[in-house]
Amino acid sequence: GTANSTILISWDIGMGLGILMGGVIAEHLGYSAAFWTVAIVNLAGVLLYFASTKSFFLSRNLNEGVR
Repeated sequence: GTANSTILISWDIGMGLGILMGGVIAEHLGYSAAFWTVAIVNLAGVLLYFASTKSFFLSRNLNEGVR
């Protein structure tokens, strides 16, 4: 339950802040800047996800003795 709540709250906050920040960036700098800002933030998130989860799961490998 805690994991689901954390993921769903993060999802909702991300959508809300994304719309708000995207609108502010688009208004002041244009839609192109808003698009590239989102693309860079998404790429950073994906890289961080793979970097953190890979080390997390490799350090807790449950199948070491099973081959």
